[in-house]
Amino acid sequence: MFVHLPSELSEALAEQVRGVSLSHISRTARDLSTTYRAGLQGETTLGRSNLDDVLAYAVFRMPATYAATIATLSSLREQRAGWTPWSMLDLGAGLGTGMWAAATVWPSIEQIVAVEAQAHMIAIGRELARACPHPAPRSAEWVHMDLLASPLTKRYDLVLIAYVLGWLDSSKIRDFVARAWEMTKGALVVVEPGTPAGSARVLLARDQLIVSGGFPVAPCPHTPQCTAGEGDWHHFSVRLPRSQAHRAAKGATLGYEDEMFA
Repeated sequence: MFVHLPSELSEALAEQVRGVSLSHISRTARDLSTTYRAGLQGETTLGRSNLDDVLAYAVFRMPATYAATIATLSSLREQRAGWTPWSMLDLGAGLGTGMWAAATVWPSIEQIVAVEAQAHMIAIGRELARACPHPAPRSAEWVHMDLLASPLTKRYDLVLIAYVLGWLDSSKIRDFVARAWEMTKGALVVVEPGTPAGSARVLLARDQLIVSGGFPVAPCPHTPQCTAGEGDWHHFSVRLPRSQAHRAAKGATLGYEDEMFA
C-alpha cells in the first residue's frame, strides 16, 4: 500500500514550516528517532517543546503517522463493511493527523472531538485543519487536556488512540484504555510503531479491551491469546513518499520510506 498525504495537508504543512531551519528539523528528527528505537515511554523533550520543535516533528512524523493510521482505518472499513461512523474522539490528537485520515476513510463523519495536552500541537493542528476539504476536521472541537485526566462524558462511534501509548507510563496504559473503551460505542482503534515495544503495547491494550467486554478485530482476531511466537511481534508495513524536507529531516536519499506499525 502506497499512501500520500492529501495535497491540501501537504501544502498547508509546507506553509507552516516555512522559515524553520532544516538543521533544527534534522536535530529534532534525530532525537525522536532515538526515542522510537529505544522504545522509551513517558515524557520526552517533545513534551516541553516550542513551536519550532513541533513543526520539526510534523515534517518528520506526520506523513508516516498519516499513512499508518489510514492503512489501519481502511482495514477496519473492510472488516466492518457498511459501518458508517458519525462521531469521532481522537485521544492524543497531536496535529490532527488521525481526523484527516478518518474523514478520508469515512466521509460520513460529522462530529470530531480532538483531545491533546500540548498547546502548540493544538495551535498547528487547527491551522492545518482549515485546509481540509472535509468539513468535520475544520469544525472539530479541540480540548486542551491531560490524557490521564477525568474522561469525557459522551460516547463516540470511533475512538482513536494513534501513536499515544508510547508516551504514557506503562503502568497507566490499562486504565487509560479501559476509560477510552467507556467512551466508545462503535470501534476503538489503537496504532503504535511497529517495534517489539509498540506491538507489546497494542497487545496490552487488546488484553484490557477483552477484559472490558470488547472483541478484537486485529491482531489475533477472535482469539483469547496472542499467536505470535517467542521473539516475534505483530506489525504491518505501509509505503509513503518523502518530500524534500522529509528527506532532509532524515538524512535520506530515497524518495520513499516504509513505515512499520502495530
